[in-house]
Amino acid sequence: MTYDMNVLGDITDSEPDLDLDGTMITGIVKLAQKVLTMLLTDKDTDPMGRGTRIPSLLVGANNIDSGKLENVFVIALGDIKEQLAATYLEGTPDDEKLSSAKVILQDVEPDWVQAIISITAVSGETTTIEVPKTLTQVKEA
Repeated sequence: MTYDMNVLGDITDSEPDLDLDGTMITGIVKLAQKVLTMLLTDKDTDPMGRGTRIPSLLVGANNIDSGKLENVFVIALGDIKEQLAATYLEGTPDDEKLSSAKVILQDVEPDWVQAIISITAVSGETTTIEVPKTLTQVKEA
């Protein structure tokens, strides 16, 4: 079994604590941290090309309807699932493998979005993570 250092603190908190607290994580918490980290990493900034286009699309105070915004997240989460699948080693526990992820848009305002990502591991275990509210709207592509 491998461990990751917990860098996000409580993954269900809408304002993640980015201080290293020294705890080691495994299982669904490790998977959730990977999903959120990849979601917030721009493909153009990662030397391996991992991440999504979400950070480069996000801008403040730009109106977009919730249907288009949800599609942006659906595409990003599909990319994350493919990227994570390419990293699994023999013996990777099922609770650290992504089965599915979906976005739940709770509130879409002109200058911010409240989004929750529901994650299901191959083991069937589920958890949710909140996308930090500082990530606001998506510009028209």
